[in-house]
Amino acid sequence: MKKINNQGFFLIETIAIVGIVITILVMLYSQISITQKNYQLNSKYNTSETIHAAKTIQEYFNQEGITSLISDLSTNPILDITSYEFDTTGYYEQLIDDLDINKIYFSVYDISPVINNYITYNIDSGMLRFLRSLRVSDTSSSYRIIMSFNNGEYSSLILN
Repeated sequence: MKKINNQGFFLIETIAIVGIVITILVMLYSQISITQKNYQLNSKYNTSETIHAAKTIQEYFNQEGITSLISDLSTNPILDITSYEFDTTGYYEQLIDDLDINKIYFSVYDISPVINNYITYNIDSGMLRFLRSLRVSDTSSSYRIIMSFNNGEYSSLILN
């Protein structure tokens, strides 16, 4: 009886299985890395600390009034109010420093014009990603406070 040498078949079969396993592992790694990246980005949006800071700014606006800001929105859909002069006491500037705020924007609720023309409004890429994550629909009676913080976090709050 003659024995057939099947070692060449075994080598090809092993290479094929290793190729399939490597392909599956590469696909799995790419999906996990995309999910992890999205999680890291979204973990910086509307955290409890940033929402608390936004509520504090909202309470300040409720006391000071925002009628002058609303009239300024007729020319721009978004205003950088970080250095806006609300009072002469310096309380607003101190509030921004204490809450570690980088920028404060006041905008209309529908921010799609801002997203479409972000270069015109001097919006950086991090803020643009955050704006794209917000729900955008037309509600004419509402406004937004959008804040970026020095630690790279972002927050948004709707004003009625």
